[in-house]
Amino acid sequence: MRPKSQLIRRKILDIAGELFIGQGFGAVSMSQISATLGGSKSTLYSHFKSKEDLFEAYVIEAGRERFAMLSEIDPTGGAAQTVLADFGRAYLGLLLSPGVLAVNRLVIAETTRFPALGHIFYENGPRQTIDRIVMVMEVLDARGLIEASDIRLAAQVFKALAEADLYEKHLWGLVCNSEEATIEAAAVKATDEFLLHYGRRI
Repeated sequence: MRPKSQLIRRKILDIAGELFIGQGFGAVSMSQISATLGGSKSTLYSHFKSKEDLFEAYVIEAGRERFAMLSEIDPTGGAAQTVLADFGRAYLGLLLSPGVLAVNRLVIAETTRFPALGHIFYENGPRQTIDRIVMVMEVLDARGLIEASDIRLAAQVFKALAEADLYEKHLWGLVCNSEEATIEAAAVKATDEFLLHYGRRI
């Protein structure tokens, strides 16, 4: 994609994101996005064939940078405690980032009326995240650092432990911004609790 085209695409995503979050998915039309963009509808449709297509791109972009940090966690070296605490910290950084929180709230509010949003969000967010956690767990299991008869369940347990309390407080606006020390403590606590049940017994 040419630099100018990339800039236009980025501008469309920024505008659409602001409108989706501010007004809700159902209240926003492609015509409104095009008018706010200031170009022709053909420019908008040359990048995104539908509002759903645009929403999917917005969801992916909202978590792109933070999700990349999950892929940087190397489970092939280091103790299970270190790998999982690092992953938990990166995961909470993704989950609690303003863009991802805004998307979560939007989908919760709109998915009853627009079921496709839930599917789009799940496939481009939670499913990819749990798949990444599963991969980490598979490596730790193969290294003999954890014992899990059901790797996917173990991944879901770790995810739930990492999210416990802190995520809900952010989601419902009880906490607006957690300090790094708070996130670190939550990641370590989740890791400790997880290893109590799944840590290798020697």
